[in-house]
Amino acid sequence: MSSRALVNRREGFALAALISVFALSQAFRTLPAIIVRDIEQAFQATPEQIGTYAGIFHFTFAMMQIPVGICLDRYGSRTVVLVFTAVAIAGAGLCAVAPSFAGLLLGQALIGVGCSPALMASLVYISREYPSGRFGPLSGLIAALGGLGMLLTTTPLAWCIEHTSWRIAVGVLGVLSALSLLACLSFVHESAKPAGRTETVAQAIKEIKTVVRRDTAGIFVLGFVTYAAVVAIRGLWIVPIFVNWHSFSLREAGYVAFAMTVAMIVGPALAGPLDPGPASRRGAIILISAGLTLALAVLALGAGFSATGNAAVTVLVGMLSSVTVLQYAYIRSNYPAAMIGRALATFNMSVFLGIATVQGASGAVAAWAVSAGLEQFSAVLCFIAVTTAAGLLLFSVLPRPVERLVRAR
Repeated sequence: MSSRALVNRREGFALAALISVFALSQAFRTLPAIIVRDIEQAFQATPEQIGTYAGIFHFTFAMMQIPVGICLDRYGSRTVVLVFTAVAIAGAGLCAVAPSFAGLLLGQALIGVGCSPALMASLVYISREYPSGRFGPLSGLIAALGGLGMLLTTTPLAWCIEHTSWRIAVGVLGVLSALSLLACLSFVHESAKPAGRTETVAQAIKEIKTVVRRDTAGIFVLGFVTYAAVVAIRGLWIVPIFVNWHSFSLREAGYVAFAMTVAMIVGPALAGPLDPGPASRRGAIILISAGLTLALAVLALGAGFSATGNAAVTVLVGMLSSVTVLQYAYIRSNYPAAMIGRALATFNMSVFLGIATVQGASGAVAAWAVSAGLEQFSAVLCFIAVTTAAGLLLFSVLPRPVERLVRAR
């Protein structure tokens, strides 16, 4: 075997190990959708508490993005993933044995912290180990394969919960995370030592203002709401919606979640190779985001629709999550190489703050709808559709940058 083939094989194993960490972060993120009813029963949780439980992962995840960016620049993907994944495993263990709702929240917060570098570590790795011209296709591949983790929180773990308990399901993800940690320990070895930045976390946070410029504010606003809309449905509301609207069993609702997850894998896998490039990317983002907004509005009116129709729209929402791949490419093409890490980290922080905010707020909307005598799931979906429409409007009217391609190395 040639030396080049050996290098490609080594890079492939390393990338696969990093993607497995990202896939499991996706599983942890969407697990609440299939255990929320058990959580309600186990801890007598209110809708607001359920929203907090689902949102705290994303809040801690988002808050760690700037520190994670600094750590990745200083220490590289391997070290950061090993340390943080250990934290996620500890959080999963705590959730699995939590004696109280407070203990569950603490465990979920630790999982959010531990999973916070999962995507960024993969993106930084391909930025350093591969030519920049391959960033788009490889980032689409990462998004697609990472989505496989969400398949775990459909029928497989739904079956596990029905035959054991939700605590066992959390424990299973903890064990799989330990295996991913061992894979990263064995295979991830970066070719060059990270140059490292020397600024403090406080200095890095101050530098956010150099990243969120007036002409790029729109993409941060849109990123705040679009993926949040998809994750709120897939990660929290999809099972309750189909159980309550159509009297589905947990396993039957898991089939719908499975179909939506497949769409969330296929969409990004297509979006990367089909990226139209800087000249047309903004228009493509607007078009796909508009389709997502329309699909959410249709789903919000779906309480009286057929189960098949609502399932089809839900799958379409999953497919349209592909817009996030174009958003990351949009960020990369609008910043110089020296700022790519900070720009991606700041955008990722915006995305996951959005998820935390929308999921937390959706729980409050559900509680308000119940007290007002309204259909709670229609109210939640209407709220999600309106936030997405608002983000799209702001992206469309705010000043736009002159995009440029980052030169290939």
